[in-house]
Parts: sequence; C-alpha cells; structure tokens
Amino acid sequence: MAFPAKAASSAMAQDITGDWQGTLKVGTIELRLVMQLVMNSKGGVQGAIESIDQPGGTGMAITAASFDNSELRLSLKEIGATYEGKLSPAGTIEGSWTQAVKIPLFWERKAAETSEPADYSQYVGAWHGDLNLGLMALYLVIHIGYDAGGKPAAALDSPDQGGPMVPATGARIEKGYLTVEWKSIGAVFRVRTGGDPDVLDGSFTQHGRPGALKLKRVHNSAELQRRRPQMPVNPYPYREEEVKYQNPNAEGSVTLAGTLTVPQGHGPFPAAILIAGSGDLDRDESIGGHKPFLVIADFLTRKGIAVLRVDKRGVGGSGGDSFRALTTDYASDVQAGVAFLRKRPEVDGRKIGLVGHSEGGVIAPMVAIRDRGIAFLVLMAGTGVPGAEFAGEQAQSGVELAGGDPGMAATAGKITSEVASALIHASSAAAAKKKLMAKADAIPEAMLDTMIERLDSPWLRAFVAIDPRVALRSVACPVLAINGANDKQVSAGPNLAGIRQALLDGGNPHFEVEELAGLNHLFQAAETGAPLEYGHIEETISPLVLDRMATFIRSSVQWEVRYS
Repeated sequence: MAFPAKAASSAMAQDITGDWQGTLKVGTIELRLVMQLVMNSKGGVQGAIESIDQPGGTGMAITAASFDNSELRLSLKEIGATYEGKLSPAGTIEGSWTQAVKIPLFWERKAAETSEPADYSQYVGAWHGDLNLGLMALYLVIHIGYDAGGKPAAALDSPDQGGPMVPATGARIEKGYLTVEWKSIGAVFRVRTGGDPDVLDGSFTQHGRPGALKLKRVHNSAELQRRRPQMPVNPYPYREEEVKYQNPNAEGSVTLAGTLTVPQGHGPFPAAILIAGSGDLDRDESIGGHKPFLVIADFLTRKGIAVLRVDKRGVGGSGGDSFRALTTDYASDVQAGVAFLRKRPEVDGRKIGLVGHSEGGVIAPMVAIRDRGIAFLVLMAGTGVPGAEFAGEQAQSGVELAGGDPGMAATAGKITSEVASALIHASSAAAAKKKLMAKADAIPEAMLDTMIERLDSPWLRAFVAIDPRVALRSVACPVLAINGANDKQVSAGPNLAGIRQALLDGGNPHFEVEELAGLNHLFQAAETGAPLEYGHIEETISPLVLDRMATFIRSSVQWEVRYS
C-alpha cells in the first residue's frame, strides 16, 4: 500500500505542470507547439497542446495522460497522435511524438510572457527570405510600413513568380506576436516578437499549410538583386516571335501562347519544343529567380535549332484551367505545338524533337508514341519508375533533407507509396481510406485523412497512376536521358535505371543515359542538391548540359546549318 503514495510523492517532487514549448519537425516543415499541463482533481495530469503555426491548431485536448517515475505519456485521439518522454534532471522533457511515424520532440519550459509595448515601428522596412515548401523553396519579400492614415500596413512580393505586390489585409502586434494576413491569397505570416532585430524567424501559412519562413532585414536594396550571369540580353543574334495557336483537341479548345526563336540563316531548321515540369510554370520555367528554358532556348537557337517554349495551361498568355489539367492534357498541348511547328516554313517538319524537364520528361515519351514523326527526345530528370513508387521516393527524400534519420525517412516513403497506390486502385478517396484502415498495421485515421487530402488532387492522383516505362518501351526515336547525381527531387539511380531498362526492353538502339556528377534537379552545380539552394546559386544551368543537349540533337537529326 506504500507504493502508490511513494509514486505520488515522486510525481509531486518532479512537478510537470505548467507551460512547455517545443518544435516538431515534420519532413521539412517545422511546427511550434505549446503544451499546458495541469493537475486534475484526482491527482493526475491533463491539458492541451496548441500548434501555433497551424490555423485551427489551438486547444487540441490531451485525451489521456500519465506521469510516473519521470515518464510522461500523452494521447491526442483527435489527431491520432501519442507522445512518450522523460523529465530530465535539467527540467526538460525528451521523447518522441508518434503520428504514423515516430519523430523526436524536445520540450522546455515556456518563458513567462513579458509585457512589451506594441512597437510596430521597429519592423518597418523590407524583409526577404526563402519560404520552405518541402521539396521546393519560394523567395519572398515582405514590405512592412504604414498606410496613408498612419495604420500598420504590409505588402508581399514574390519575385520568383512575378506579378504585382499583394497588399496585406491586416497587420498587428498582439500577445507577443507580429501577425500579417493576406485574405486574398489565404495566407498568414506569424513571428514571435522580441528576438534578433534583423531577423524574423516565423511561419507562413497558406490555405492551412504551414511553412518555415526566416526573413532577414534588407539594409541595402542591392541585396534584393539576384545575379543571373547566364540570362540572355537583347539584341539576340536570332529572330524571336510571340506566337499563339489552338489545341483543338482540348475541351473547349485551348489557346496556347509562347515564344518561337528562329536561327539566322536559311531554313528550314530542326526544332525543339521545351516541356516544363509540374506546377503552374511559364514559358521560361521560371523558378528561384532563374529562367532555365530561356537560357536553353537561347543556347540551342544560337546553335541553329529553332525552339518553341510555351506557357502552361492557365498560366501567362495561355488559356485553359490549370487546376483541372492532367498530365495527359499537357501531352495534348505538346501535340498541338508539334502541329503548329509543322506549318511553319522556317521549320523542317521531319526534324522536330521534344525536350522535357521533370514531368516534361514523362510527357515527351507519351507524345512520341502518339506521333511517330518525332525526331528525338531529351529527358531531363524524367522519371523511370511507377508513379506511386516515385511519390514514396520524394517523401523519403523530403524527410532526409529535413535531417530525419534513415528509418523515419524510409517509413515516410513507404506510407506515402501505400496511400498513393490505394488511391490509384480505389474508386474514390473514401474507398481508399476504408481499404487502408482495414489493414492490421493501419495508419492512424487523422494522419491518413491528411495524407489522402494531400494526394487526392485531380492532377496528382492521375500522375501517380502513370508508369512511364510503358511509353518508353514503345519509343523508337533517339533518346538522351540525363539526371543530376545531386538531384533530390527525382533521384538519379532508380529513375535512370528504369528509363534505360525500358528502352532496352523496347529494342530502341539509339539512346544514351547519363548521370551527371554534382548537378541538382535544375542541372545547376550544387553542394547539397536541396531545392532551398536553387535561388541562391548564380548558375542557371550547367554549360556542360547545354553542350551535351546541342551535340545530341545535332547528331540525331544530322543536318548542316546554312548561314546567310
């Protein structure tokens, strides 16, 4: 009978009650948590956890809790999460948060709130930094100041995306946080006040998805200028023409807008159509302040190859609905581009090829087996494994980039592949969920709901159903497949191996497959290959890659350029 009393006295000696703070690293996303623990009337522990970076993340009830012999155990049934940790002599709690995967989580006592004046003026100025989007990063600039009436105001600039600044609909300091909102784009920036006066280390949440955003104060406007030495500058030694044409096979007929560059001299010339990767990308495939397709088009056109680059559906000057567009729709748009070029007198219709990057490397073979007149394919970081497997690879890579241990990364990849595969083979998201929940080792329901919601967009569900090897086995034209060894978005090893084997299986004798040392997904020379590097690297695309592409195209079409 003495043991319970002794345990109780031990728990009282090691007081666990109060406010605690910690940071949960989920892949490349950091979520700041605040935990409040109190003693209930029966001498047990109860409380709640707030995820301050997530809308709706306040007051998540701890549905079961125990604290005994320095060990804390918590359960949050609402989100399918548990926590196990140990109170150290130093007064911190070290343990693991489990929500489908086990993630280390360290708690320390939350410092008491200090009463501080709401001094908005100390944040007036321009702030810039990269928004961490997992496998991508977006360079943002936030301008903070006052409106004409002297009220706090702010505006958001996204140089990587172009377009006008977005004025904030609210800016304020309250409860120890600087909060800026943009209702028009469903976004909120939130950062704790009182830190480094030249750094705002906070979170940017858009449509419920949080991302870490660390901004630095701009002391000189020159800091906002990103050097891009490969960017072509007019006057060009070739002709450039803005073009528009229809895809009559698209629903409602879609108008596509782009730029055609034609070499100097007498045609007709060989031609290449550049096919962008996934996302709402313009004709230059603008990303991280770079314009890789502009650089490629400039280089190839100087080498005697006409180049067509086009805004994707619903982007720039092109019509159509990007939200509803699937990979097969983009392939149809490329076919329309081929038909357009064949009508141009400057282009040799027998020597039109496709250069596809990332998803574009999946689209190019799809077009080539529909149109046997395609002269060549260049696949830049194209995939060579089934879509569900590829989704798992990307998820695993994302956790590894975030510093997660190999076991955690492998688990994340396995679960993502499972969910993607279930969505492919089920008639609906609800049916996929039911099948996954019936498994003996079922993923917690709350986590499963989140993953299904993320993977169940029309485009993504269709993309993961694609096995690129099917089209590759039927490609008869010459193929160059290249991938950077430092690519963290489409890993070189398994994808190049899949492409090589598919071409061998199909009996194509005219292909080259090459892994390029030190290059990332954009084919820049990179240190880590992480997408967060893209915008910080001055090089847009390796000169080695540009030369490799031009040499391959010349050998594939075997022509002589006749200059005037």
